[in-house]
Amino acid sequence: MPGFLRDRTRDALPALAPMKSEARFWSSEDPTGLVRPMPAEVVMYRTRVCPYCILARRLLKAKGIVLREIDLTGDRERRRWLLEVTRRRTVPQIFINDRLVGGFRELAALEREGKLDGLLAESVTRDP
Repeated sequence: MPGFLRDRTRDALPALAPMKSEARFWSSEDPTGLVRPMPAEVVMYRTRVCPYCILARRLLKAKGIVLREIDLTGDRERRRWLLEVTRRRTVPQIFINDRLVGGFRELAALEREGKLDGLLAESVTRDP
């Protein structure tokens, strides 16, 4: 990792220590046919070579989150769409339950403030 990046992320790295998410999720397989809550849907737009993307993935995986990663490398049309939606050119761009969280810095700030677990615990309700 380049020195400038290491210096910028030093404060965020303690958040990457092994953590246990207190979020408990229901299975989508419900024999009664009722609509059940699902874990938060996390989508991260990234590029192949992106140190902040790696840090964001590491933080979310340490919390036991399954995230959907969308690689924007060479995909101009999707990058244009992301710029329109987020008004940002940088990656990663992270969405939790279709709400823009931002990049790694915003994700790490939510973790430091103790707000990330609450966002991840919010479930997505889907029809069975």
